[in-house]
Amino acid sequence: MFSVNRLFQVWGLFQLAAFAVASDGFVKVDFDVYQGLNLSAALSSYSQISRRDGSYDVSLVNERLFYVSKLQIGTPESEVSVLIDTGSSDLWVMSTKNPQCQDNGGSIDCEKYGTYNESASSTFHDNKTDFSIQYVDQSYAKGTWGTDTISLNEALKLENASFAVADDSDSDVGVFGIGFKGLESNPEQYSNLPITMKEQGFIKKIAYSLYLTSAESESGSILFGAIDHAKYDGELAVIDISKINGDYGYLQIPLTSVSVDVKSNVDSQPSDNTVPSTGSSLRSFNNSGAQPIEANNSQALLDSGTTLTYLPDSLVQQVLEQADKNASYSPSAGGYIVSCTLRQPDNSMTFRFNDEKDIKVPFSDLVMQSGQDPNTGKAICLLGLLPSQDVILGDNFLRSSYTVFNLDDKTISLAQLKQTNDEDIEVIN
Repeated sequence: MFSVNRLFQVWGLFQLAAFAVASDGFVKVDFDVYQGLNLSAALSSYSQISRRDGSYDVSLVNERLFYVSKLQIGTPESEVSVLIDTGSSDLWVMSTKNPQCQDNGGSIDCEKYGTYNESASSTFHDNKTDFSIQYVDQSYAKGTWGTDTISLNEALKLENASFAVADDSDSDVGVFGIGFKGLESNPEQYSNLPITMKEQGFIKKIAYSLYLTSAESESGSILFGAIDHAKYDGELAVIDISKINGDYGYLQIPLTSVSVDVKSNVDSQPSDNTVPSTGSSLRSFNNSGAQPIEANNSQALLDSGTTLTYLPDSLVQQVLEQADKNASYSPSAGGYIVSCTLRQPDNSMTFRFNDEKDIKVPFSDLVMQSGQDPNTGKAICLLGLLPSQDVILGDNFLRSSYTVFNLDDKTISLAQLKQTNDEDIEVIN
């Protein structure tokens, strides 16, 4: 995925449970959420993190707010964990031969997410085709393409599945890309894992539904091949995916506008790298009646591999003008410091798509408390909207949207997410 990689990439630690359900025509993955690293700790460890370019019994781990699935590959099986990414399309895993792994004298702890020994697998077939990919943060992976048996659980075993083995990478974890063929790094297109799941009869359409609950919640799910109608309010709006130069590439749809709704008090003091504590003076601020901020149907990428949301700088500035005029940019944090009172429950932003569907996102998901100023003891909060040339809606948006990606029909369906344990699952035919 082409997303800008920033310091905010780490905020919280999600660990997904190994509970899942297999059924005819779909694969459901349930995951648990655990809070971990706060943003202050994340900032100091950013240099270690790379931006990377779901249900039979699949175990997922969401760490640093990205989603990790455990796979078993080869004969005998090797267990590896890979990042699930709607913004890319290839599966690649780390080889035991990577010289940058600690076991080979390097500095990377490759065992944290597991490695794969292609030489030890009797079912691995080397395609004799070079693999190479580089990400925006300059991290890279190089190796070879091949096929092997890949299991997402005991019931879902894909035969002769295509993937790449990286025998040289400065990353510590591989990628499970589930996007369009057009994003594959191989010049010759092939059947990636979602396509292979359909071809081998596990799902009926190349489609999946994403259900991310709030950062404070302890559950969520991904469905390959199905929709859970209990997980949203209202109707799903079906929007055609936008083409890029006549072809389908990224999973993006038109963003018409954004609206800011701030009803609560906001701190009166300038947010110059600190935010006043609860007892400080407040001014009454209400922007009701403010006009929507036009996004001119900019193409918005919905990306599970990105933690935060990126908008053109002009939109970010207009959001700040309506939400917190005293916000200040912090070069050290790489983002805007805003009033923590924006996190109050009646403050929100609304994203309008294709001039037909609104998704309301609470500022509690868009503003992150990063700790306290060591000198003043006052809270520090950072805005999870960052300026970029591209419109990328990451996890802090997706936690408010029940999103169905249908790659066969070339559509993305959206509805306001509903937090519930109820289920009403329908296979996508």
